[in-house]
Amino acid sequence: MRNPIRTDRPRLIATKFRAPSGNSVLVARERLLVRLESERDRRLTLIHGPAGFGKTTLSVQWRERLQRADATVAWLSMSREDNSIDRFLTYLVEAVRVADPSLNLDVADQLEAQPEQAASIVVTELINTFERAERDFYIVVDDWHLIDDRKVRDTMVSLLEHAPRRFHVVITSRERPTLPLARLRVAGELCEVTAADLRFTVAESQAFLCDVNALRLDPAAVQSLWTSTEGWVAALQLASLSLRNAADAQGSAALLSDGLLGNVAAAFGANHRALGEYLAENVLDSLSPDVLDFLLATSILDRLCAGLCAAVSGLSNSQSMLERLDEQDLFIQPLDEHREWYRYHHLFAAHLQRRIERQSPERKAELHRAASAWFSANAHVDEAVTHALAAGDTERAIELVERAAMWLVQHSAMSTLRVLVLRLPPDRLRNRTALQLAIAWAHCLTHRPEQAREAMAWPLAELTQRRADTGASAAEVGADDEAAEALAEARVVEACVRIYQDDIEGVEELVKPCLAPCSRYRPWVVAVASNVFTYVLLQRHAYDEAITLQALTLPFHERTQGPFSGVYGRCFGGMAARELGRLDEAASYFRSAHELAVTCVGLHSHAARLAEALLGELLVEMNQLDEAGRLLDDSRALGMEGGVADFFIARYVGSSRLLAHRRDPDAARDVLDEGEQTFKHLGFVRLGAAVFGERIRHALLSGDLEAAHRWLAQSHDLFALDGGTTSDVSPHARRGHEFLALAQSRVLLATGRSAQAAAVLQPLLNAAIEGRRLLIEVRVRILMSLALDGVGKLDQAVEMAAMTLRVGLDVGMRRSFLDEGARFIEITRLVQERVLCNQLPRAQWGVAALAGLNEVTLLGRPIDAPVVAAATTGRTAALAPFAIAGASAVLKHRESEILQLLERGLSNKEIARSLDIGVDTVKWYLKSIYGKLGVTNRSQAVFAARGDGEPH
Repeated sequence: MRNPIRTDRPRLIATKFRAPSGNSVLVARERLLVRLESERDRRLTLIHGPAGFGKTTLSVQWRERLQRADATVAWLSMSREDNSIDRFLTYLVEAVRVADPSLNLDVADQLEAQPEQAASIVVTELINTFERAERDFYIVVDDWHLIDDRKVRDTMVSLLEHAPRRFHVVITSRERPTLPLARLRVAGELCEVTAADLRFTVAESQAFLCDVNALRLDPAAVQSLWTSTEGWVAALQLASLSLRNAADAQGSAALLSDGLLGNVAAAFGANHRALGEYLAENVLDSLSPDVLDFLLATSILDRLCAGLCAAVSGLSNSQSMLERLDEQDLFIQPLDEHREWYRYHHLFAAHLQRRIERQSPERKAELHRAASAWFSANAHVDEAVTHALAAGDTERAIELVERAAMWLVQHSAMSTLRVLVLRLPPDRLRNRTALQLAIAWAHCLTHRPEQAREAMAWPLAELTQRRADTGASAAEVGADDEAAEALAEARVVEACVRIYQDDIEGVEELVKPCLAPCSRYRPWVVAVASNVFTYVLLQRHAYDEAITLQALTLPFHERTQGPFSGVYGRCFGGMAARELGRLDEAASYFRSAHELAVTCVGLHSHAARLAEALLGELLVEMNQLDEAGRLLDDSRALGMEGGVADFFIARYVGSSRLLAHRRDPDAARDVLDEGEQTFKHLGFVRLGAAVFGERIRHALLSGDLEAAHRWLAQSHDLFALDGGTTSDVSPHARRGHEFLALAQSRVLLATGRSAQAAAVLQPLLNAAIEGRRLLIEVRVRILMSLALDGVGKLDQAVEMAAMTLRVGLDVGMRRSFLDEGARFIEITRLVQERVLCNQLPRAQWGVAALAGLNEVTLLGRPIDAPVVAAATTGRTAALAPFAIAGASAVLKHRESEILQLLERGLSNKEIARSLDIGVDTVKWYLKSIYGKLGVTNRSQAVFAARGDGEPH
């Protein structure tokens, strides 16, 4: 199927990010440009006034001067369709990216992944990006008056309140916007150009009428026109067009002036439209019928190109007509340097639309229908829906959304689909089975189970009744039975809803008829059904079966319209390989999933974030921490829309362990707090248990035994789990019990109750061996070796640790050994010593395991030991916080500046004032400095930079 919506930012949308080209209609506004230049450092420049006052033209002229002064200027033209926070943010960041392609900014996919938090993410990303900018950046937001959405306006307020020194916003509007103008003015951060400023002076009117338009008018005629128009630019332009063909320009000017209602100030009120129409009639009446008809037909379009105009007007040579209008300055502005896209002046277009509405309302609807057809044929579903609704053709709008719906779902664009559906009347959608199923998918895949089931309810009831009327059972399938296929798909949606609630009860029965290599259903249905059952197999520890099923499903993934099911399938295959201890194979699965998502739907897409969480956690285990950090940070952008429970567990557990390793306990706690909130919102027992297990582990490693006991008690109360058995635990929550059992064993070991710890661990070890879960087996055996050591059986502890290290290191495990505490590192050194002297058979150790053993003993040195380079390349050493001589050499220039001010004892506010940056920006840099130096506070950062590790 051809894509019903563009993925490569089509030309039409791109015109929103281009300022209108240089326009010969108006003279340069030197007095205003001088003022703007003198106040160019202001955070906000606001240019506001009624239609036709030259706001956009002034902005274009200033933009050109800023660019000549080596500033970067982005342009964003607003429309009424931009009253949607996700659309606005997408265009805002795209405008920035178009102005400076070197900036790695792309928010469209983040909006799909986490629309509820996207505004905060985008504002933060922009602030951080431009805090590091070396030259001024301006973004011109044209026609802001068209925006009335509260979230969009709040985002602009947030951006203005936190904008760094080199980031500036220029807003044009027909009205004074509801922004914090008073605060900005008091702070000296506002430049305001009003309607009174925008009016032409007599001298500017003379230059415009006589020099630009070559009218032969004496000063009295110019004065007369200026007086009657009061310097209103659009009125002067209309007057100039009316006077061009007049035999007696002087007399015509006087007559025209007398006809302008005398006092134009009053005309800007109730008679403002009448003034515009009077002047427009003088211009339009002089046009040939074909030009006038073209103007009327295309006036319904926000932007114009030859193909679109031809479809609407029926004029095959529309490109020539557009160029002709451009040459005649007929209120048309080019939107790109190639003069391929144009727009009419708002005032002119509004008059044309009123005229066509009066003459033929039926024709106006037909024009909108033609525009809708063109947009649909050119894969712009949003604009196609807009024009269909404007034509009053709700049925067509529904058909357009229905046609695009599953393509959007399969391309990880669930939020886009939900926004489109909100524009349609709900009562007209009930009998649209395919659309309702697509809506159900969109809700299901973004953790909205109630809405998903509600979307399925009516079509399920109708389809079931239809089957009953034909005498067929609900499960009986005919070769061409659309109702049966829709029912099968609905059952797969229900199964998907269940696994998204971490519940596999009854799921197999729902999806079994659709599993690969079944070919009677659409590829999407078979692919997702097989993914769902793969997840069931994972929870049953049937990992080989899961991998086999995904191999059978691969052809169906490849035949779907988008990559979403393929990304999930690869992720599930990787999860199976990971549990079996095949870490390199798992990493290959996860990288393949990530590459597929990035290639097909973008770096910041919902699908890419899912793969990032799993790959990031795996790389933490493999001690490849730099890449893991980037992936896990990005994956957290999903918020509460992050797939099945395992994706959340990977994200929060992996992130907290990485941050703890980097000695940032506050950030690690924040991540776990976020994980706990997600658990409470979604009800994932396993996620909650994993979060509490990590809290306990962090508390023990920091020596806070009291906190560990407190967290353990809370977890037992919250999850009602017996610390030593799994008999009363439901199947889908059993692994939740494992997290808490491991945590409990650690508390018992820390309090000297090693025999009890061993009793808790033994059932876990037995289950891991039975399920062939090598990863968990290694982790349990680490604790078992500590339990043996705790009861005085050191030799047995070393033997247990040796076997565990040999197996785990050979498959790539690292952090499980490094992060279990100092005593296990000591036992590891004993293993190394005995291997070297052959007390433990060295021949049993492969090259990879021996290299890993050296790496663990080196990285596991206490923090007062000399820093040793990592034993293998591509892995990050755990550096001691006070042994980093010359650390400032690895910092960026601004970070080094802040570090020097830290040494002088300045507060965050004092640093902000000294460097002319925001306090929040200082905090952002401090976090980066702490991470690079491996410290947690200001004093440690200063000592680390000195390289002596001791206070002076």
